[in-house]
Amino acid sequence: MNRLIRLAQSIVLKKLLISTSSHPFDYGRIIVLQGKPGLGKTHLIDAFINFLLWSDPSLANAIYYGRRQLSSSDRDFFGGRPIIILDDLFDQRQSIATLSAVLDIEPFMRFIVQVYEERRLVIFTTNFPVIGGVLGAVEKVDTTGRAVSRLRELIAVSGEIEILGEDYRKILAQQRKDDDIFTV
Repeated sequence: MNRLIRLAQSIVLKKLLISTSSHPFDYGRIIVLQGKPGLGKTHLIDAFINFLLWSDPSLANAIYYGRRQLSSSDRDFFGGRPIIILDDLFDQRQSIATLSAVLDIEPFMRFIVQVYEERRLVIFTTNFPVIGGVLGAVEKVDTTGRAVSRLRELIAVSGEIEILGEDYRKILAQQRKDDDIFTV
């Protein structure tokens, strides 16, 4: 989590450049928060965004935040914002093996190339590992290796953060099991 804290502090320090430039970063980068459901990935993203907006509300114009899958229309969808935060990428799939070349991998490859060329900062959460997981699926589809090469560089700069622990919803369910909602 130290990487996210340092990143948030860095963004706040560069807020004027980020708010006024269409390409405030020297190069693109991707940070992946990866782990099983219920480990708090979305809560971390929300805290990250809240910190940025609390520090400087004008950063809201530089950030795209959404929970959606990638599609061929994304080139215009992010509106030129330099910071893209996507929650629960590939959430409709039960495993890496079920990722669709056309519906999942190809839009992801176009997105990777866009991030690289436009020097965007991307943070996304997913239940699947990218290195040792999604990357293998991309390698099968990317016959030229263009997206794979860029993805390796984009992730190498900032990395993949694996979130470990127990599903907090399971813990809450256990705690609430004995609650009697009819007792006032």
